Amino acid sequence: MNDVTLLKTCDMCPEQYDAFINSDKIGYIRLRHGHFSCDYLPSGELGEDNIRLYDFIFENDGYKGAFDTEEEREKYLDICKEKLFEKYTELIKQDKCKSLTIEKKNLLKQELCNRLPYNIICALCGHYEATKGEDFNGFYKLTHISVDENWKDTEDYPCLCSFEHLSTPMDLAEIKLYLRPLSDMTDEEKNEYKHIAPGIVFNEGIHLPNVNQINWLNKHHFDYKGLIELNLALPAPKDLYK
Repeated sequence: MNDVTLLKTCDMCPEQYDAFINSDKIGYIRLRHGHFSCDYLPSGELGEDNIRLYDFIFENDGYKGAFDTEEEREKYLDICKEKLFEKYTELIKQDKCKSLTIEKKNLLKQELCNRLPYNIICALCGHYEATKGEDFNGFYKLTHISVDENWKDTEDYPCLCSFEHLSTPMDLAEIKLYLRPLSDMTDEEKNEYKHIAPGIVFNEGIHLPNVNQINWLNKHHFDYKGLIELNLALPAPKDLYK
């Protein structure tokens, strides 16, 4: 809630405010003739696309054009700030979902399934972090992947991921894997990999002709499909998987 800031634009009749997150104008709040309201502004300005989030009628004071006390003001403004923030983060999620193509979604589903047995750790889209320009944060171990049976035969089927110490499943658009770039492979790991696939030249990339190689790379959390470049994964911090 503290990420929503209010700028008072009129003291009374109406008492009104513009609401911002960072520099983005997201809401309009006003009290006039006993009617208190809060609108979300998708375009940043008042218009036909406004979304009414909150209404309250002061039935005992039809002429009320300002709050009587600071306590009363804080109570109703806090309600609006919370509702504005919820709507803002809801729309962020929707935008992220739209930004994932079907091809990227299917690639991410495949990678999550392949890496689930190896305690893959993900970053999640955090509501508060998103408002600060830092879309992903934290370290969460993937525990379960579920698919709605009613959608399983469709090309773009919904997929929800569950994480350790997190009660709410997350949509694909809210997830990025933590993976190790191939350039982070140690000499010891290179030797181990060469034992599985002799003759590989690492500075020219790794080719994967058999399942043992794939399992080894998944187990060691390497990004061998370019997911970091596709913005589906983040470089794993050093020693994350130690």
